Amino acid sequence: MKNLPELRALTSLRFVAAALIVAIHAGVFLDVARIPGWFPAQQGVSFFFVLSGFILAYNHRGFDTPGSVANFYTARFARIWPMHIATLVIWIALVYKMSLDSVLWGNGAVRLPATVLLLQTWVPIKGWGDTYNGVAWSISVELFFYLLFPFLVTHMRRNWPSIVLACVATVAVLIWACRFASLDGHTLLSYAGLLYFFPPARLLEFVVGIGAFYLVRGSLGRVKTPASLGWTCLEMAALVGTVAAMIWSVSNPFTRAIGPAAAFYIGAAGAAPAFAVLIGVFAMNRGYVSALLSTRVLVYLGKISFALYLVHYAIVVAISQQPQLLSLGWWAYGAAWVLSLAAAAALFHLVEEPARRALRRRIVFTAKSPRSAVTSPVES
Repeated sequence: MKNLPELRALTSLRFVAAALIVAIHAGVFLDVARIPGWFPAQQGVSFFFVLSGFILAYNHRGFDTPGSVANFYTARFARIWPMHIATLVIWIALVYKMSLDSVLWGNGAVRLPATVLLLQTWVPIKGWGDTYNGVAWSISVELFFYLLFPFLVTHMRRNWPSIVLACVATVAVLIWACRFASLDGHTLLSYAGLLYFFPPARLLEFVVGIGAFYLVRGSLGRVKTPASLGWTCLEMAALVGTVAAMIWSVSNPFTRAIGPAAAFYIGAAGAAPAFAVLIGVFAMNRGYVSALLSTRVLVYLGKISFALYLVHYAIVVAISQQPQLLSLGWWAYGAAWVLSLAAAAALFHLVEEPARRALRRRIVFTAKSPRSAVTSPVES
């Protein structure tokens, strides 16, 4: 398998999505620069799910080589678990102050092992999905995607209608199940537990990303051409359309028309088709916007975005627990960003990259597919 070109613009877009999540949490916990309710910045996570499907399909065209599935699983585990454990320890140190009582509050003796194993979202009940380092819920969902990916990529091209229909049917069943749940989480079952954190509810977004790759794959990897005005206009249109889709997905008239449970799901994942279009357009890397996103600084920020996403929450919450820091307002907000970026860079170089290098040394790949399970032009 030939070396695949790096999709640098998509790497940078990962940082944009991660920054939206940081902005949400910093605004809420530090009570500064809150993002208005009409803009669903939390859909940055949905963007991650769509991008993950696209990039994994880009890097893994098949699993015909003996051992390729096992290598894929090993590589994915090495990609997410070391960083997960590192940021979980940071959370326990900064937020729980290494207190055993805090770590084991409630049914923590069960939730902690589930969180360590990234299975916390697989139990769709109150208090499980966002336990401990709350943002880690999304990589628990990603683990579910990774387990299914070899099957999906093998059957997607010929059986995509059945796969999409199964995903849609799953969402419909879960929306129906919300009849027995509550929007505010006062019952054991909640809308968030069933439709936001539960991996089967988010699988459709991942599949949309895989489908987007198959739609544009014939145009990827061609000889790079100079940026053009036409492609720049298309990139701008994709950006504007994505923002419009995000805002539309949480509009009040729309919510009243389809009911609270369906509206909750659309508010979380409704912009996935727009994200797929955005990703497909910027994967071409033929406009001036994608050229800007391909600059070294933005690509580096994209590379550390996974660490930023996982570490920022502990830093923001820890600052919010200190009244003297919280009273600083904008200074505290700025400090949260600086500390989060610095910690992300450190984790990237001290945890994420060493884990990846160790994996390269330990897995022997076949000559037919030397890159298939470890390296990735854009890490999902």
